[in-house]
Amino acid sequence: MPDLDSIDKGILMILNKNSRSTGVQISKALSKMRISLTDRAVLQRIARLEEKRIIQAYTITLNPSIITEKSSNVVLLKFCPSADSVLIEKLDTYLLMSSFCLLAARIDGAEFDYIYLLVFDTQKQFDLMLSVILTAFQGLISGYEIHQSKIIKQIPYRFSFDSCPKKRNLMALKISLALNQNGNTREKLRQFTDDIRKCFEAKCVCLWLVDKKTDELVMTNAYGNYKNIPPEYAEISYSSINIGSILLTKKPVLAND
Repeated sequence: MPDLDSIDKGILMILNKNSRSTGVQISKALSKMRISLTDRAVLQRIARLEEKRIIQAYTITLNPSIITEKSSNVVLLKFCPSADSVLIEKLDTYLLMSSFCLLAARIDGAEFDYIYLLVFDTQKQFDLMLSVILTAFQGLISGYEIHQSKIIKQIPYRFSFDSCPKKRNLMALKISLALNQNGNTREKLRQFTDDIRKCFEAKCVCLWLVDKKTDELVMTNAYGNYKNIPPEYAEISYSSINIGSILLTKKPVLAND
């Protein structure tokens, strides 16, 4: 747990209500809490909170009516009698890290053991992700129910936005220049893969190239936070996986490969 004093907590509470609050506005709000702090000192505090990654993004809260236009489904899960606590924690972590999951909770003393709410643009996307979850945790789940829902109120459903668009644009320019400059192809691909990871703040980026002689996707680079890539995924026949249709049709598709 980060070490926060009463001033930090006060600033975070104010920003949570309105992330666009200025230093002057926050200073005035703090004074009502009997905390005396200049607007300059407020901005210095916020900068430190950003550096420590306590503040990770600035967001907006959408009107629930926007969400009702999407596909919203509540899923109830029944666990196996001998459910492994480690698997339950893995499910917790998976849903916690999933932007499409608005709510996830364990249930005690009911017919079901777990509930979560998923929101997608289309029902097809929901069906695909439900299949992924049920397959990944089949050793944990003994039964489930799906209920379409209409959200009346929820807090928060937020979209993070990039607070430094110029930085991202410069990174995109750097990637483009790296591909067009002269030099060793392998080194350019290495730089390209690493720059993509930094640009999108991804945990891991893998790059496959198409071997036209064998019709296989051959992994050439991988950077980021990963332990290892199984050998069977180093060379994949693109005709046997969903993503292969992108190569064949040159059109985007929904895939979970």
